Amino acid sequence: MRSVTAKTILSFSIIMLLIFSVFAIIVSQVLRQKYYSDLRGNIDNYVIRISDEYVSGYIDDGVWNREEFVNDMEIFNRYTDFHYVVTDADLNIITLSDGIVAPYKKLNIRDDEKLKKMQKGNVVWSTDMISDIFGNTIYNVAYPMLLDGEVKGYVFGGTYTSELTRQIKKLYLYVFVFLVVGLLIGYAAIYYYMYEFLAPINKVNKAARRIAGGNFDERIEFKGNDEIAQLCSSFNVMAESLCEQDKRRKEFTSNISHDLRSPLTSIKGYAEAMTDGTIPPEKYPKYLKIIYSEADRLNNLANSIMDFNTLFASYQNTTLTDYNINTVINEVVLALKERADDKKIKLKIKTEKPEIKVHSDREKIQRVIFNLADNAIKFTEKGSIEIGSFTKENKAHIYVKDTGIGLSEDEQKRVFERHYKADSSRGIDKNGMGLGLAIVKEIIEWHGENICVRSTPGRGSLFEFTLKLAEYK
Repeated sequence: MRSVTAKTILSFSIIMLLIFSVFAIIVSQVLRQKYYSDLRGNIDNYVIRISDEYVSGYIDDGVWNREEFVNDMEIFNRYTDFHYVVTDADLNIITLSDGIVAPYKKLNIRDDEKLKKMQKGNVVWSTDMISDIFGNTIYNVAYPMLLDGEVKGYVFGGTYTSELTRQIKKLYLYVFVFLVVGLLIGYAAIYYYMYEFLAPINKVNKAARRIAGGNFDERIEFKGNDEIAQLCSSFNVMAESLCEQDKRRKEFTSNISHDLRSPLTSIKGYAEAMTDGTIPPEKYPKYLKIIYSEADRLNNLANSIMDFNTLFASYQNTTLTDYNINTVINEVVLALKERADDKKIKLKIKTEKPEIKVHSDREKIQRVIFNLADNAIKFTEKGSIEIGSFTKENKAHIYVKDTGIGLSEDEQKRVFERHYKADSSRGIDKNGMGLGLAIVKEIIEWHGENICVRSTPGRGSLFEFTLKLAEYK
């Protein structure tokens, strides 16, 4: 029983069976008590009527009219199925129901305790007082007939316990039928519910299998806004993300193929030319330098990929400290000054104040600033690059602003993606693999901070990120 439906129905069966069983027991007991209460009420009504009839037979001189009472009881017996025995105060039988002729003339009460209660005028319920007379067990009451506080006789009346048992069994049968019907309705309801509940899940399962097979265009149609609908919505979002990642993977494959093919083609071409004699030996040094340069380029491309993959492993060795971010900015500018000078680009530093202390991993943040500044130099042909810092709303803001080629709106949305390279950079960035800014974003987000880009094509770009101030760490 591995399926959710089977497990749910089994759990439902156990729970419903317990609930309905307890409910059935409670209901049956309540109804049983109600039945006994009603039965006692009916028996009481009959014996009181007989008692009233008996007492009314006394005349003013205290003599009781036996003949009149017996005639009245014969009429009463015709219209009821009530079982009774009437005795005088000494338990001598006066009359009884059902036309039965008693084998003896006096009723024998074996229980002295009950007899004493009766003689004191108390009502007593039992099943053994008149059962011998009727040849069957009778649930009956012993009702003393009083006149001026004196016991003049007794009425013993009741019903066969076999009839009582039959009625109780019928009651239990009704409860059992109710239990079965309730369970069947419950099963139908849970089956319908499980069908409605599992239908979208089955769709998700089938769609997931198709996606696993490479069909990333698979989507699920759903209605409502419950948890299942939210699951379907999340699945569609995931499928959309996988589809987008598949497109990026293909795009990356195309990019890496292009970036690797160029140096490999150069290396192969020059090596073949040197081998077949197209390039004379006196020119070997020149072309060997070209081959070395292209091989170095391949090495740099491979290192970029390795660098990004090993970045996550270094997170466990991260050390958060307090330091002056302006010192790091100065170090980055000093390291990149020669490259900027070679392109005749002016590197500028602009800070709000001499010291802005932040709380972060110094080495990784230095790498972030270096990558941003290096990227700015790479895509700036003329003008200047400004690296600065300022504080705002309990955060340190660090930015790199250039006058380079800029980015379109679509390029700004994707500039931090792994392996993404803007089309406009194809003729400029020969060695990159589109990983520098992806590494930047990973480091900043690991610190729990944000990075953004604002750019205008042809006018330059501004990259800005935030860090925690040391006093608010």
